[in-house]
Amino acid sequence: MSLQLKLYVVKRGSKDKLHLTAVAPTRAELAIQLGSPVLDIAGERYSVKEVFAEKSTDNTSLGMLVGGFIGALAGGVGIAAGGAVGAILGKEKDKEEQALVEQFNKSDVPLIGQLFL
Repeated sequence: MSLQLKLYVVKRGSKDKLHLTAVAPTRAELAIQLGSPVLDIAGERYSVKEVFAEKSTDNTSLGMLVGGFIGALAGGVGIAAGGAVGAILGKEKDKEEQALVEQFNKSDVPLIGQLFL
């Protein structure tokens, strides 16, 4: 399972998130993919500097649920063991995804000339 971040901008004049369909590990990579350091969303123009990332899922809960379901095949002990193992694996995925979120949100966009050389 590959980790995918949800990219968004905050709509001006509100706190609503407008999600992008693009996926990129940094703002510079996003600008390259878009072919421009600006993008138009819902009739507004935004800079890639205004784009943020958030986790796409809660892997800990999902892992615990799947692990518990699979463990149900082995009875009560299996549910507990499967849920625990699933939670541990899910938590690791959450940590990986959070690191990617932080990488994107801390990234900057170089000067336009440096992006498209």
